[in-house]
Amino acid sequence: MESVINPQIPYVGPIQQNFAPGRWIKICGTTPAAALRFTVSLRCTAEDDIALQMSVNIIDNNISINSMRRGVWDETQTILGCPIKNQDRFEIILTCDFTQYKILINGEAYSEFPQRIAYDRVNRIAIEDDVSIELIAQEVERPTIGFKQAEAEAPPPSYNELQSKVYAPNATNYGSCSLPTTAPYPTNPTFVAAIPAYQPYPIQPAIYPTQSSTMVPLNAASSNFRPVTPSKRKKYVTCACVLLVVMVIIVFGVFNKSTRRRHHHRHDHDHDWDY
Repeated sequence: MESVINPQIPYVGPIQQNFAPGRWIKICGTTPAAALRFTVSLRCTAEDDIALQMSVNIIDNNISINSMRRGVWDETQTILGCPIKNQDRFEIILTCDFTQYKILINGEAYSEFPQRIAYDRVNRIAIEDDVSIELIAQEVERPTIGFKQAEAEAPPPSYNELQSKVYAPNATNYGSCSLPTTAPYPTNPTFVAAIPAYQPYPIQPAIYPTQSSTMVPLNAASSNFRPVTPSKRKKYVTCACVLLVVMVIIVFGVFNKSTRRRHHHRHDHDHDWDY
């Protein structure tokens, strides 16, 4: 297909026949000595959607990949370690698969990114920031399906058609595989008959009698109510406490009376010495 040589940066150009599975884009270029970062984006026509934006952060030594839907950025995927340095020649290859994009840098697989936007909507490529591009080549290779190789002139299916075949609920079409119409293993009647039939457990009788919901007066003959009576132990404890208090009062009175008498006798003895 037609290639673009030495494009002016920033560059936005069309992707011929869209970026469908089996196609790949090769970007060759160099980075200047004071390069900080540059971006490569796969965009959609007349919309703000970006299927893939690869930001090569040379100064931070990482590459971040993200997508934008309806003007809102999705979750960023950051890979530590950037194989592209300042004043370095590089080759980036972007390939399209049925469920993801693959990124190769300098001939080695670098990362994979899931397809968050349908691949048949991608039709533009954009390159911006600190980079000099020498070549943008768009190539087509024969897509492989299973172990068979598809014809080169056969167009790849659309994104919606592929999703409806692969992820449709209760689908019976599984590509080239067909489900067997008969059971793969013969049934064993002897083994089936040996399994005893399910026997439910009998209902256990109630252990406790059911309580009547009728209200019974407290003073009725059938009532189980018994008034609370004070115990004899509590009476004995109360009497012992009272007796202890009385004894303490008596002892205190006797001790106080003896102390006053002794004090009075000493006072009289001191008075006799004065004379």
